[in-house]
This record gives sequence, C-alpha cells and structure tokens, in this order.
Amino acid sequence: MATSSINLLSARTAYGNAPLTAKQTKAVTVRRQPRLQVENNVKLVPVRQNTKQKLDCMQYKAGYIEYQPQEISFIGKNTKVIGATTAVGSVVDILVPVDTISSKHCELVGGTDSIQVKDLGSLNGTFVDGKAVTGTVTAMVGSIISVDISKGLAYTVVLDAAYPLKTSKEATDEFAMTFPASSSEAQIGARITDREAWIAKHTSKAASAGSVPASSSEALIGARITDREAWIAKHTSKAASAGVSLPPARRL
Repeated sequence: MATSSINLLSARTAYGNAPLTAKQTKAVTVRRQPRLQVENNVKLVPVRQNTKQKLDCMQYKAGYIEYQPQEISFIGKNTKVIGATTAVGSVVDILVPVDTISSKHCELVGGTDSIQVKDLGSLNGTFVDGKAVTGTVTAMVGSIISVDISKGLAYTVVLDAAYPLKTSKEATDEFAMTFPASSSEAQIGARITDREAWIAKHTSKAASAGSVPASSSEALIGARITDREAWIAKHTSKAASAGVSLPPARRL
C-alpha cells in the first residue's frame, strides 16, 4: 500500500513538473480611434500669495473680506475680461475686487496652447513674465500673467485636461462655421478638389492634342496648369495651418 502511494505521488510530481505547452493565441485586430484634437485647452491657475499679499487684497465692507484668486477656465467661452466691477452693462467675466484693478483691466483669449493677452488701458498695467503688455502679447504654457505684481495677483498658464476633446471632423466643421457659407475659406476643400480635376482633365487634353496655334487658349495650358498647381499648394498650406482637414490629394 505504501509503495503504490509513493508511485502515485511520483507520477503526480512528474506530471506537475512537465514542461508547459504554449497556448496558441489568436491575433486580435485593434481598431484605433480617430486622432482627437483639442482646442482652447489652457487655463489659468493662480500663483500662491504670501500673507502680506493676502492682507493687501482684503477689502472693507462692514468687516474685512478676503479676496482669493480662482482658476480661470476657457471652457464654453474662449474670451475672458478681467475687471474690478460687474455692474449692469459691464463686459467683465472675471471679477477681481481689488482697488488697484481697473474696471476693465485686460482681455484674455484662450487658444490651443497659449493665451493672447491684451491690456484694456488699465491704470496699473498687465504683465506677462514680468514685462508690461503693449498691444497683444502671447503667453505660452508656463508663462505668468499678472494684473498686480506687488499684491501677487498673478496666474500661471497651464494645459486644461478637463477641456472636451473634438474629432478632426468636428474641429473642421466648427472652423468652417466661422465663415459665411459663400466665403472661399468655407469651401476651400471643394475648390482644391475642383482645381485638381481641372488639372487632370487639361493635362490629358494637352497631351493628346499635341501642338496648337499660339493664339488658342490651349497654347497657354501649361502656364494655366502651373498657376493652378501653385494655387493648390498655397491654399492647402493655408488650410493646414488653420486646422482644416482636406480630402487626400489625388494622383494626377
């Protein structure tokens, strides 16, 4: 009985130590989601104030009230105005109730990875990285925008992960909607396609026609094709820089 038990144990041990056969795995095709584009995905985070700066920002209204700067998001509206009053008729979006802030202090326009800063004639000025803003200044991610340096009223430009994503088509459609339907920018894709078709047609026509009289329109076909190719190259580059997706170029 003892011998049979030992043999059984040996058999189990041998089976347990046997090399494992690798399982065959079936290749799985993973469909990639369309690449997403983000617009206006920046926000402003207030720089931490020291105790003196916090005291300086207090205002007295039947008792001292502490003002604490808040994050500024551009979700839903990419243009924000900072000012000291939100009275009826005011265009101010971000209220900063501090005596050194003008009623309409500065305008901020959020972009993909930067903010356009414009001073609105404020008394004490607006600053980007310590330099006074004249005209419009671009504040990139990591830059600091200040409306009162001495009181620590400053914000750091950071990316806003909470901003909703958009597909390439949604971004393109939204861009096209900013132009009238009859404008060239709204129909740039169709116009490029139309010119590509024209080039293909007349290149073939010119090749089959051979030499033509110098006075005919076909005699200038080479110059006209070159002109349209230059137009396509120019406006394709312009559309790409504006974020407009175009149909893939056809081989002529």
